[in-house]
Amino acid sequence: MKTRFTILCVAVSVACTAPALAGDVTFIGNLGACGCEGDWHEPGSWEGGVVPGPADLAVIPAGKQAFVVQNANPVGAINIAAHIDPFDPQKRTFIKIDRGAFTLPIAGSEDSVVDGQLALGVGTLRIDGNLTIKGDGDIYVGSGVISDNGGGEVLTIAPAGVCSPLDRDCVIVLWSDTDGDVQVTLTNDAYVVATASDVAPGTNCDDIVPSLKLTTNTKNGSGFWIAEESGTLLVSAEVKGSGTWIIEDIGTMCTSRIVIDVCCDELTGDVQLSQGEFIVRSGGYFCTTGNTVLKSSPPNGGADVVVYTGRTAAFGNVTCACPL
Repeated sequence: MKTRFTILCVAVSVACTAPALAGDVTFIGNLGACGCEGDWHEPGSWEGGVVPGPADLAVIPAGKQAFVVQNANPVGAINIAAHIDPFDPQKRTFIKIDRGAFTLPIAGSEDSVVDGQLALGVGTLRIDGNLTIKGDGDIYVGSGVISDNGGGEVLTIAPAGVCSPLDRDCVIVLWSDTDGDVQVTLTNDAYVVATASDVAPGTNCDDIVPSLKLTTNTKNGSGFWIAEESGTLLVSAEVKGSGTWIIEDIGTMCTSRIVIDVCCDELTGDVQLSQGEFIVRSGGYFCTTGNTVLKSSPPNGGADVVVYTGRTAAFGNVTCACPL
C-alpha cells in the first residue's frame, strides 16, 4: 500500500495544488449482497478490510470485477487495470454501477485511470469536483446518467499519453447503445460514441431511442463525436470546440444519426458524413468553420443532411452565429 503525505500551504506566494490522496485501497473481490463475487460495498472485498472513501484511490487489478448495487461512499479516484482478455467475460476488468450513485470527488491531485471498463447499468456516476479520466479503456453509460453535483463540475476524458494519430486503441472511449445520458459539463479530448450494434432484424428503426444523449450542460473539446452501427447521438446541450463529427453505419440494420436540437455555433471541427443522417431539428442550429466530407452516392448509400424549416446547417462558414 502506498502512503502519501498532505502538505498544507499557508504562504500566499506559494501555488498550492489539491492534496494527494491518503493511500491505495486494492479490490480483492468477495461474494456479498449482490450475489456476485465482487461486491463493492463489502469490507471483505478490499485489502485491509475497509471500503475506500473520499481520501483513497480505489484500485481494481486486472481480472477483478466490482459491482456497485446501492449508493456508494465517494472515493477520491479510481484506477481500473486493463482486461486480461476483453473477449472472455471472466477475464474482463471493470467497475459496474448497476444501481444507486457512485461519486468521484476532487479529493486529491490524481487523475482517475480506466484501462479496463467503468460501466453503468441504470445507476448514476456523479462528478463532485473537476475530474479527468485517462486511459485506453472505456466508459459505458448504458441506461445510466453521468451528472455533476450541482456546482458546475467538469468531467474531462483524455488520452493517457502521446497518441498520434488519436485513435481508439490509445484513448478512453465514452459510449452507449441504450439511452445513456451525459448531463455533466464534458471536455471530450478522446471519443464519444453512440452505437446500437444489437439491432435485431425486423426492428422498426423509427422506434429506436437515442443511443446516447448530450444534455443539460455544455460540452467541449478536441476529440470525436461519433454515431455508428445504427446509433443515434442526440445533442440537446450546446457543443463547442474543435472536435470532429463522424457518422458511419456500413452494413447495419438502421441508419446512424446525429441529431442537433440546440444552437451550436462555436465549432471549428471537421465533419465527416460518409453514411447516415445528420439532422438539425426545431430549435437546432449547427455551424462549424471546419472542413466537411459529405458522401452522397453509393456504394454505401451515402449521407443525408436534413434541416428542418427555419433551421440552419453551415459547414466551412467563417461567419457562424445563431439567430437571435
